Amino acid sequence: MHFPSISTVSAGFLALAGTVSAGPAAYGICQAGCAGIVMACYSAAGFTWGQP
Repeated sequence: MHFPSISTVSAGFLALAGTVSAGPAAYGICQAGCAGIVMACYSAAGFTWGQP
């Protein structure tokens, strides 16, 4: 599976930053999605939480 580069994703966020308008529910959905992706990346790298 090929993922876009960080510069491509950053350019997309910057292009849409001025046009996006959302409420608190959309913000919560966005944060939950981001947290899921971060956890997947950290887990793939071998990081663990709550285990000695």
